[in-house]
Amino acid sequence: TLMAGLNWSFDLCTPQERTLWTRLSVFSGCLEIEDAEQVCSGGVIAREDVLNAVAGLVDKSVLIRTERQGRVRYRLLETVRQYGRRKLVATGADQDLRRRHRDWYLRVAETSERTWMTHEERDWLARLQDEHPNLRAAMEFSLSEPHEARAGLVIATALANYWHATGNLAEGHHWLTKLLEAAPEPSPIRARALWADTRCNILLGDIPAARRIARQCAIVARQTHDATALALAIQAIGLVEFMGGDLTRAAKYLGRALTDFRALGDRYGTWYTLFLLCATEASLGETEGAARHGKECLDFSESEGAEWSRSQALWVVGTSHWMAGDWLAAVPHIMESLQLKQDLNDHWGTALCIDVLAWTGAAAGQYARAATLLGAARGLWRLTGSSPASLRPVGPSHRHCEAETRAALGAKAFTAAFRRGARFDRRQAIAYALREKDPTPGCVIP
Repeated sequence: TLMAGLNWSFDLCTPQERTLWTRLSVFSGCLEIEDAEQVCSGGVIAREDVLNAVAGLVDKSVLIRTERQGRVRYRLLETVRQYGRRKLVATGADQDLRRRHRDWYLRVAETSERTWMTHEERDWLARLQDEHPNLRAAMEFSLSEPHEARAGLVIATALANYWHATGNLAEGHHWLTKLLEAAPEPSPIRARALWADTRCNILLGDIPAARRIARQCAIVARQTHDATALALAIQAIGLVEFMGGDLTRAAKYLGRALTDFRALGDRYGTWYTLFLLCATEASLGETEGAARHGKECLDFSESEGAEWSRSQALWVVGTSHWMAGDWLAAVPHIMESLQLKQDLNDHWGTALCIDVLAWTGAAAGQYARAATLLGAARGLWRLTGSSPASLRPVGPSHRHCEAETRAALGAKAFTAAFRRGARFDRRQAIAYALREKDPTPGCVIP
């Protein structure tokens, strides 16, 4: 009965609408008009005819139209998409359309990479979240076809900041690992992919794997004599040393990476190295260096109008205040960071902010609040596949806060407050964390 209904709908379509229906089947999830024009036009469908054909498919309920935050997107129901795919395969054009789809999302990923540290990064972060199923399909195609893996590796690497910002670290590691295995040739893109996978492993708490991959990154960078790849390799080694606990060695590598990125005019490389240097120097107790590099990191993101980068810079500056023993100075920076993250769907950064606010809550004597925040952060950490206990500079303060809070409240009260926070969804956790903007010793927050 379902097949008869689909056949009936297909027969009602014009020749252009039928062709578009079959070609749209290569998309996963949603798409916009531009996506359809880039991938599906050609032959019987001129680019300028795509919009009318889309409208016809919407009128016939083949395509579902949705609108969110001023953006109009379309999708095929899965049964309708599978019907279209069978028709497309029957024409022999399936592989060509899947390759066109992959090539388009390769361009999307590369364009998004260039927007980090600009005023566009927030909009592109939202777009990448919408395009996630299509980006995944593009990487799957690259792995499934001979000699196509390198294009998939470019996509996975271009999404390095996306994997971080959204907490999709395990998935990022999955794609990078598979594509690195499928495209083993030394090249600048391989070095960059190894750098990206180093970050994923570090943030997932696997320092031995990150160290091994960072060394591979350095080897490939030297083989290719690519200046950017060399700077990334040095930064990756500095990051591994920082997380592994050799702070002096980390500061040395990161200082060298900062010099190299400045010379290259690499905005994101410079900003991220400043971020890491601030955290490293704060951990070393070098408050002047941490303050200087933290301020430059924050000023850089503010001057570019880069909201996600600014939220990260606010976090590292606030955390450096905490590590210097000034929790009151830490609070406004962490609060502002969390406010920026409300609309960014940044699980990773949100967990970081709420964790730090738990520490400051305990420092203020607000132990029930601190326990609730620890519980709220736990749920977010699980979404990222990571744990604060394995992360520097978060781990020691997290463990101290939990022990102090448990001792102050007693096991029963601590567990009740912790479980309350663990039941929060992301929106509720943020609302609770932002409830008191300026805690002071002795104040009581329910």
